[in-house]
Amino acid sequence: MIIELPEGAARVSVRWAGPRGASDVVGHLVAANDDWYVVLPEAGPAVWVPRAEAEAVRRVPERTVLPQSRSDDLERALDAARPAIRRARLGGWRLGDHRIVAVGEPGMPVAEALEAAEKWSGRPASVRCAEGRATSFEGLGFEVAGRRVVLAGDRTGGVPGTVGLTRGAVLDLDIADARARAVAEEAGFVERYRAVVLARP
Repeated sequence: MIIELPEGAARVSVRWAGPRGASDVVGHLVAANDDWYVVLPEAGPAVWVPRAEAEAVRRVPERTVLPQSRSDDLERALDAARPAIRRARLGGWRLGDHRIVAVGEPGMPVAEALEAAEKWSGRPASVRCAEGRATSFEGLGFEVAGRRVVLAGDRTGGVPGTVGLTRGAVLDLDIADARARAVAEEAGFVERYRAVVLARP
């Protein structure tokens, strides 16, 4: 299910007592009525919590992303910094206009998720993911359209082209741009991981 995250959706922690014991979910509250809470975690599909089983619901702060965070968390932060007219979620995947940032799991087979995402955007989508996830798209008609390197610094400051994060910044560079990378490394940035952009020819 593709969900367009409501503007200003609260991030909550919900504990409920189901038939298999107590469970917890943390994510954005995307809907609530007399029967259900619908919570969208960062890395997976929406969780429907029966309101009658909810033991505690509390608002929690937005997740802190550090330059040392996992690649999926950094990809989410990088995506949030890129302009998009429309944004939505398909499980853990981030959809924006005609792009997919493949982090977490979509909650369905990859081929079905791609079809749903492209139907939502109305045109073929490019996919961005950490290199290790690219194998998920093999055999689906994609080719590598670009390679990126993500570097992180351990200092704060206004470095042009960075995504400001707690206690540091992150650079997202074309892997072929040796000059920009040398300047970044001279400034104290180190490689965190590599990403690929996939597109259908």
